[in-house]
Amino acid sequence: MLTNLFTILWLIISIIFITFITITFVKGIKQKRYKPFLIFSIITFIVGLICFILMMIFYNIKLDNFKTITLKDGYYEVGKDIKPGHYEIKSKDNKGYIAIKGKSNYRSLNEEFGNKYGTKNKPTVPSVTTYLFKGDKISLDNTVITTFKQVENKKMNKLSAGMWIVGKDIEPGKYKVHLTYPREYGGTINISTYNFTDKSYFLSGEEAEDIGVKEFEVELKENQDFIIHHIYSVTLDKEKTSQ
Repeated sequence: MLTNLFTILWLIISIIFITFITITFVKGIKQKRYKPFLIFSIITFIVGLICFILMMIFYNIKLDNFKTITLKDGYYEVGKDIKPGHYEIKSKDNKGYIAIKGKSNYRSLNEEFGNKYGTKNKPTVPSVTTYLFKGDKISLDNTVITTFKQVENKKMNKLSAGMWIVGKDIEPGKYKVHLTYPREYGGTINISTYNFTDKSYFLSGEEAEDIGVKEFEVELKENQDFIIHHIYSVTLDKEKTSQ
C-alpha cells in the first residue's frame, strides 16, 4: 500500500516539476521573473526525490518480507529457526515427510511429499501451504532439502493441503466443496473457529468406495480456519446468492 502511495505521489510531483521547470525556462526567463518558478521547481524536485527514495525503501521492505529459505532434514522451531508467517512448503525432490505440530492440535499437519496425489495407501501432496506460528515445531524427514517460501494472501477457490483462513485466503460465503481431481483418493477437511473444530469431512474421490462424501456444502465465516489433510487440491464453488 505505502509503495503504491509513494509511487503515485512521485509521478504527480514529477509532472508538476517538469511543468514548472518548463515554465521557468520558456516564460520566466523572458519576463525576468524566473526566481519564483525556479524556487518552486527546486522544492518539487526535492519532494519528488524524497518520495522516490521512500518508494524504493518500502519496495525493498516488501521484497524482504517474501523470502525463500531452505531447510535440511531435522527438527526446527518457529520463532527460533524460521520466522512466523504464511508459507508454501515444497520438497526439492518431491519426496519425504513433513510434520508440523502447533500449540493447538487442530492446526497440526502430517504430510508426505510427492509429484501428485499418490495412491489409496500412500496419499502424497506436492506442496503444503500453511501458517506457521511462534512455538510451532517442524519435523522434516527424508526430504533432503525443503523450501519455505513466504507468500502473500490471495483469495482463491482452489486450495492445496495446509491451513487457510477465511477472509484472508477465502472469501466468506456459501460453497460447494469437492476434489479438483476426482481420481484422487481423498482426505480430511476440518473447519475450525477459535481453536475448536466446528465441522469435519472426509472428502473422497472416485476410487474411494462407501467412504466419506464426494462433495459438501458449507457456509464459511470470517476468521474460520479451513484445514486440508492429505489432499492435493480442493475446489470451492461459490453459490450464487438469489436476488
